[in-house]
Amino acid sequence: MLTVNSLSGFGSRATFATVVIPGASDWQDIDSDLTFGTGVLDASSGNGAGRTVATFDGDFDIQFTITSETNMSFGIYPSSEDGTYNQAEGNGLLGNMTNSWRYNGGDDTIYWKTTAKATSVSFSGGDVFHITRVGSTIEFLIGGSSQHEFSETSSAELRFTMGIGGAVNIDDIQWTL
Repeated sequence: MLTVNSLSGFGSRATFATVVIPGASDWQDIDSDLTFGTGVLDASSGNGAGRTVATFDGDFDIQFTITSETNMSFGIYPSSEDGTYNQAEGNGLLGNMTNSWRYNGGDDTIYWKTTAKATSVSFSGGDVFHITRVGSTIEFLIGGSSQHEFSETSSAELRFTMGIGGAVNIDDIQWTL
């Protein structure tokens, strides 16, 4: 894991940010079809998932560049639901949890649990995807463009997961706290 601390702003409006670029050891419960490296996820085929060791208990911005993907899923869920997570499933079984916020590449849809919130969500290779939480509001963005801001809020400790249902190449994975 590479951690970069930065200070921005001036005087009373200064904010301190920690940027984390995860290494392979920052992921857990990883299906054998996935390979995580420093800031990357690669898989040539298969169906499975991996989740972060870290949890997120305040404001955050998770971002990554989607270079190529076939049926990829990713999202966040309360760490209290770790027992439902299943690394052998491409979506980690996020739809079976009491709360989860996720993107499913199989149908290009953003979900809260099993409820579709935004459909026909498309992106091109090289687009940067963001999952953010400010206060208790969760939002999915591509570049600077909001794809969906959820009315289902959470201030719980959350965990991030990425899964596949085919070949993927994800670069520049990082989170800012």
